[in-house]
Amino acid sequence: MRRANSLTGHTTQDWQKACLCEWLAASCAFHNQVNYRRRQAHFQHDNWKKATYSDLYSDYAAVISKAACQQLVRKNAEAWRSFDDVDANPEYDPSPPGYWGNRREGYDLKSVVRGDLYKIDWNADQSTIKIPVWKALNEKYDIPGRGYLVELELRGSPRWKGKPCRLDIAFDEESECFRVNQPVIVQPDYLDVVRQADFPTTLNQENTEATNSLSAAIDVGANNTLTIVTSEGDSLVFQARPQFSEFQHGYDEISELQSRLPENVYSSERIRRRFDSLYDSRDHHRDAAVKHAARWLLTQGVETVFVGDVSDVLSTHWQAGTNQKTHNFWSHGQLTDRLEETFVVSGLDLEEVDEYDTSSMCPHCESENVTRHGDEFSCNECGVEAHSDVVGASLILAENADVGVSEWFGPNTERGSMARPAPRKTGSLRDGDFSFEVTYLQWDDHEWTAAVSETVRTLGSVDQRGLSELSRDSGRQLAVSP
Repeated sequence: MRRANSLTGHTTQDWQKACLCEWLAASCAFHNQVNYRRRQAHFQHDNWKKATYSDLYSDYAAVISKAACQQLVRKNAEAWRSFDDVDANPEYDPSPPGYWGNRREGYDLKSVVRGDLYKIDWNADQSTIKIPVWKALNEKYDIPGRGYLVELELRGSPRWKGKPCRLDIAFDEESECFRVNQPVIVQPDYLDVVRQADFPTTLNQENTEATNSLSAAIDVGANNTLTIVTSEGDSLVFQARPQFSEFQHGYDEISELQSRLPENVYSSERIRRRFDSLYDSRDHHRDAAVKHAARWLLTQGVETVFVGDVSDVLSTHWQAGTNQKTHNFWSHGQLTDRLEETFVVSGLDLEEVDEYDTSSMCPHCESENVTRHGDEFSCNECGVEAHSDVVGASLILAENADVGVSEWFGPNTERGSMARPAPRKTGSLRDGDFSFEVTYLQWDDHEWTAAVSETVRTLGSVDQRGLSELSRDSGRQLAVSP
């Protein structure tokens, strides 16, 4: 399994920063020339692999080393292979891989280092990394020691240990530091160490050890980060409307700032800081939701989780507002990647399945004569009313785990058309009644906390319950109101 440590590197002397930035700029220039020739081969011969660039090595090897040239060629080839994969689909019209900045406006200042060429010294007091440059820069900056190595002080804790892979390094002009991304191949024994550290209260639960035979489904929505339904009828909804409103307000601020810029100027330090703040905030609460979900699923005894793939939904049902949320705010691909990475560590099996039309059919009578508005779902045939994302997750579960959900959703015969999800018997209800509990979570800028829990029966009145907090063993602690 491959994972990455994200760290920051800091120089202690001015020459170190100047030397590394010059090395990064030369790396970008080499990458751009290779990419230019591949683009020309693509446009002229419809085959980027026909490009030749061996003559470029002699121009750049003295500055960035021949090994760095080879790694940059390979990284660019990865981008071209990804382009080929997408271009093969007639539904898409992708653009060929672009350039890493340019000489006139400035390079992006990033590069790669082969896994066996950089050296990291992990130390409790101060960790360091040594980046290899080459002869021309050594002569210019009179680099001390042997091997043309420029040393950076590292900040940040390495989460993963294993065989080091190709390093990505870039200079962040806003923070005046180097961003270091170190992938490693993690060994199974170390994965167990991380798993115990991340999930200490769930992996040792008796109910988790006894049997992990249950299934669950996750609906990734625009209005709710995650909506989870288990085969036992437990449901968890991570509400996202407030976070999207903040995100949208931030974008409005950025648009206003951009409107004040001079002609032909498209960004500023303030705008870049605002962008970073927006996405850092988004990533924080989203990552916390995924980790919270993994812990909760383990307490429920879940082993297999199905997550809906919305790519077909987005291509078929294009709505500007919804897709702004899904693409800019939630970034579905990154979110599912985070689910996969976290669930692998926790020991949960994740399968990505088709989500197409999962909220366009009644889970009780299977009629397609339904109405969906935001979080509200109603069937115009049998009268079922439910949370639309809960319906979506339930149908994903029914389709992929052979779980019957029809009896979970039934019209309330005593209250007319009112109907809610209702699968599991509980001792608090009279015989014959079923209850489906939907727990709503809200983000308080630090963690996900329970907002309200709604337990509704198919027979009798709706039982509203206040939710105080998630307990360690069951995932929730209910305070029943009269």
